[in-house]
Amino acid sequence: MNVLSGKYFAARFASLDDARFIYELRMARGGFLHPTSGDIDQQVRYMRRSLDLRDQGKEAYLILESDTCAPIGCFRLTDLDQEKFMNYESLIMCQGTNPNVAIDVIFCVYHLAFEKFSREKIGPFIVRHVNSRVWQLHLTMGIANEITSTQNNADVYRTFEVLRAGYLKKEGIFKAMGFGIHHVADELIVMGRRR
Repeated sequence: MNVLSGKYFAARFASLDDARFIYELRMARGGFLHPTSGDIDQQVRYMRRSLDLRDQGKEAYLILESDTCAPIGCFRLTDLDQEKFMNYESLIMCQGTNPNVAIDVIFCVYHLAFEKFSREKIGPFIVRHVNSRVWQLHLTMGIANEITSTQNNADVYRTFEVLRAGYLKKEGIFKAMGFGIHHVADELIVMGRRR
């Protein structure tokens, strides 16, 4: 059952059955995510912990689906138990996925945070500097603010946050293009307001 949808995607809660899809997607396309050195069994253990966190109202792992219900990506809503902020992490999509899916997911997360969950901000979240397509997307959308750039060993990270005021400035533009939540399930709304 879909718990969130926009113009270009639908999303459902991930289950243990999705561990192989997530693992294979991370192996194929997750070069900019936190590295995983494990195998499918490690992903299953991670999914069990994630499901426990969902039951506690702290995070939700979501599987993105195409209009034919084929899985095309995943991401996590995190820090759902916090009063003033929340976050999202690990957005990754299959090769060849329509690029509008990423924009739609990001804008729907903003829409969810500010209009449905009444948060004041999203983040801070980090993007590796070498992942220029992602940090450039955030800057091009004009909603996220880069707040720092730090070096950790040989890697450079760019840190962003999204404030309600920044979202409200651009909200009308993105909604006029059809981006934004088309459906959100009550179960997800309850999670975001449970804090």
